[in-house]
Order: sequence, then structure tokens, then C-alpha cells
Amino acid sequence: AGDVIDFECLPGFSTDGSKEGSTVFQASCTESGYFKPSGVCVEASKCGPVPNITHALPTGKTVSGAVEFACSTGYSLDGENVVEGGLGKNRFFTLKCVEFSGSYEAFEGECKPYAFVASGETQRLYNELGRALFIVSCKGSLKTAFANGEIPSSIDNVCNGFEDSSAACKSLVSKIKSDFSSE
Repeated sequence: AGDVIDFECLPGFSTDGSKEGSTVFQASCTESGYFKPSGVCVEASKCGPVPNITHALPTGKTVSGAVEFACSTGYSLDGENVVEGGLGKNRFFTLKCVEFSGSYEAFEGECKPYAFVASGETQRLYNELGRALFIVSCKGSLKTAFANGEIPSSIDNVCNGFEDSSAACKSLVSKIKSDFSSE
């Protein structure tokens, strides 16, 4: 771990796909015992540097004259889990250099996160749900803690921030409101 190896691209390749781009990158040995490269060599094209695609990087491969990209770990083209060892149909995409215009074709897709919610967002949603639904005091019942017997008006809006699990959240809110009303 900690070892670093310098790599130099072959003539006609650069780390960004431009004719004038850098031709050197490093690979560092990780704690897991494998080398992690800081870049790849991409065949230089008349279109210049490959475009920066959010949550994606070039793989260094060319497929039918187009530069291949891969969504970063934790991202896929359809927001679904990438099957390791599979064909990567929801991870890989290509962009072709349109030599007539001197630019790469536009990327129409998006690398979307899957099974990931930022910890700050998770904590915010958890706190909001807790504040709206589970205010319990030692001295009284759930009904007393909820504004002296009234269901808080904010309870109907608590699921607005839950994109993927809003149905589950709304079901939970309905059950709590039902239980609350029957007390």
C-alpha cells in the first residue's frame, strides 16, 4: 500500500482525449492491495478533450469509433443496481466525435444514484419524521404530546421529501393517524 506507479500514454493518446492533453497519470496501491489509476489513456480526436459527464469517466476504450464512458461506482444509467460481472448495459455508454462540427455528440442520459441517500439528507428526513410523528413525553400520552390532542397539521406534509419511499411513508402516516384518532 502506498506505492505509486507512473504511466505514460502511447503516441496518439492523452488522458483527456485531446491532441495536446497530458500523457501521464499515476496508479496508487490501495490498502486493499490493488492499484487505483488516477486516469486512463484516451485516443486523441479532432474533437479535443472528451466532455465532462457528471458521475461518469472515460474507460479508455473505443467502441465503433466512439469513446466509452462508465458511470461511477454507485451510479447507473437507469438508477438501478449495476450487476457486477454482467454486461454493464446500465453502466456503459459511448459518445462519438462528430468531426464535421469538431465536437462530441451530446450525452442525452444521466448517471443516476442507486441505493444511495446522502447521510445529511437521511438525517434531515429522519429528524423531520421524528419531529412530526414521534414526539412523546414522559408525562402524557401520544395524543397529549401532539399539540394537546390535535394531530399536527404538518403531519400530512412529512412525506414530501421522501422521493423513492413516499408510498411507504404515506402508509405509515395513515396508520399513525388512524391509531392516533382511535386513542
